[in-house]
Amino acid sequence: YKQAHLGTNPGTYRYFLRGGRHLPSQGDFVVSARRKTQFAPYDRSLRKFRYKEALDEALKSHEPAIVAAVVEDLVQRGGLRAALASRDELSLEPVLRFLARHIANPNMSRTCARMANLLLELYDESAWGSELNSNLLLRLRQVIEQELTSQQALTKLAGTIEAIVANIIQV
Repeated sequence: YKQAHLGTNPGTYRYFLRGGRHLPSQGDFVVSARRKTQFAPYDRSLRKFRYKEALDEALKSHEPAIVAAVVEDLVQRGGLRAALASRDELSLEPVLRFLARHIANPNMSRTCARMANLLLELYDESAWGSELNSNLLLRLRQVIEQELTSQQALTKLAGTIEAIVANIIQV
C-alpha cells in the first residue's frame, strides 16, 4: 500500500528543503559544513603545470621556505628549467634578488646554487643588460665569493684544530 508523505515525495524540491527551518535543541549535536580547501596561488599554478607562474607566485610571497619548497617541487617534476626559461629582464629581477639574498643561507644554499647554475646556463650576457640585473648579479657574485672565503677559512681552522687534538692525544 502507498503511504502519504504530506506532499513531500522523494525527488521533489520540497522534499529536498524539508527541515531547513528546524532549529537544533539544546542537547542536539550540530555538524558544521565543510569548507572547501583554499590552495595558495603557487599550489594552484603547480596543479595546472604552470611552472613559471608558480615560481613567480612563490617569489611574491617573500617566504624563503615557500620558494625553496616550490623549487624542490619543480626539480622533482623536471620543470625548473621551464620555470626559469624565457624570462625577460623584469621577470629575472625577483629571481636574482632571491638568490643574492639567500644563497649564503646553509638551509637554502643547495637549492639556490641549483637555480643559479641553471640561470647562468640558460642566459648569456645579453640577458643581464639592465642596470638592476647587472647589479644583482654582481651582488650575487660577491656573496658567493664571501661564502667561499669563509668556507676556506673554516676548513683551515678545522685542520688546525685537528692537528692540535692529535698532539694532545699523543702526549
